[in-house]
Amino acid sequence: MGLHDDRDDSDFRSTLDDLTVAHDPHDLPIIAQRVVALAESHGRMIELFSFVSRSNTRMLRLNRYSYALGLHQTAEYWNLDHVPESDFVESLIFSKHLRSLSSRMFSAGDVILYRNEGALMHAGIVEGDIIRSKWGMEGSIYRHSTFSIPRRFGSEIAFFQVAEHEDLIRRMREYPDNR
Repeated sequence: MGLHDDRDDSDFRSTLDDLTVAHDPHDLPIIAQRVVALAESHGRMIELFSFVSRSNTRMLRLNRYSYALGLHQTAEYWNLDHVPESDFVESLIFSKHLRSLSSRMFSAGDVILYRNEGALMHAGIVEGDIIRSKWGMEGSIYRHSTFSIPRRFGSEIAFFQVAEHEDLIRRMREYPDNR
């Protein structure tokens, strides 16, 4: 499986940064339309997969990592008092709950992690040659080519196979006490 490497289109990715950072949450529907239109005008692939409405307060607890790891699919996740952040994901890599994969050995359902200068910034779900990811706490979920993402999300990628959701939820319950 080969993902298109278009990470060097800095004008496009910088414009995505401008569109998707520091916005009024009421503007999210307009921003989603502008993101898709920008991609089309640059010959890039971005589709709106799901719009996250401010009125759905439960979905506001869904961030890029809980979405990519599939934690939101478990009832237990919604009872936790915190959401996974980059330090938690780093702990999953260290503990082997995320198993590193070769850039040629990943498959649908695996997770892609994005880094910017070494710092973990973003995560998505592999769907063939396309990535599905959530952009921000109040952001929408998009299907996009590998690097049709805001520049701040980074250009360094790695693929991982995810442990069972029950193991990840157990780690999340323990994590605040084991930092």
